[in-house]
Formats: sequence, structure tokens, C-alpha cells
Amino acid sequence: MRITSKIDVLGLDLDNTLTFRMRPLPWWCSVFLVPFFMILPPNKSMLNMIRKFKSSGGKIIIISARPSFFTKISKLWLKRYNVPYHKIKCVGFIDRNRQKLQVIRTENVDCFIDDDWVVRQFVGENEPFVKILSPSV
Repeated sequence: MRITSKIDVLGLDLDNTLTFRMRPLPWWCSVFLVPFFMILPPNKSMLNMIRKFKSSGGKIIIISARPSFFTKISKLWLKRYNVPYHKIKCVGFIDRNRQKLQVIRTENVDCFIDDDWVVRQFVGENEPFVKILSPSV
């Protein structure tokens, strides 16, 4: 995946975007799987892309639908795999589309990467000047 030099702030999802793809689980399962999240390896191609982006002076905002109480364990995972980022926002599952959009607007995100097509479509319809990408693009 290539990010153009016109992008200053990159927003990206965590699960199934920066991490390897896993099967969709009901939201309540995540409460019981906290230790499992620590062993999920990062998606190396995404990791390499954001490292290059950061080294070129870009700002990285991670915007996850994980519940807010996952922020600490998410930061530990990011540190464990040496993932560069400036901020992480865990917005939760409830109204995640609007919550992610609010972070995108607040942080002036130029490009947003998310595996969930519903989120991508919602953000694209409500923030037409933000470039929206799938992790596989």
C-alpha cells in the first residue's frame, strides 16, 4: 500500500487492519479474550507502510472500535511490536461509525484505513475530503 506525500495525518483501524485478520466475533467476546490480543502479530506490510509514513514526517492516529478499557492493553501491544503512532483512540462498539468519524474530524485525518466496509462507506459519505482505503489496497 502506498500513501501519497500529500497526506499529513493517517488514521487507521487496529483489528484486522494493523493486526492480522481474525474471524468476526460478537463484541462481548472481546472481554474474555484480552490476553489473546497481546499475541496477535501485526500485519507486516501495514507496519512497514506506517513506519515509512512516520519517518517521512506523517502523524499516525489509531482509531479502534475496541472499548475504551482496552486502551492500555492496546498501547502495550503497540509497544511490544514497536508500532509508531501519535495517538490511539478506542471509541467502543456503540455507534462506532459516528465515534470514528468524530475522531477523524477532531484529528484532521487526511486518509483513513479500515477493514470494515460499513465504516469506510459511512466516513466517505460524511467526510468526502478524507481518502478512504481498505487494508488490502
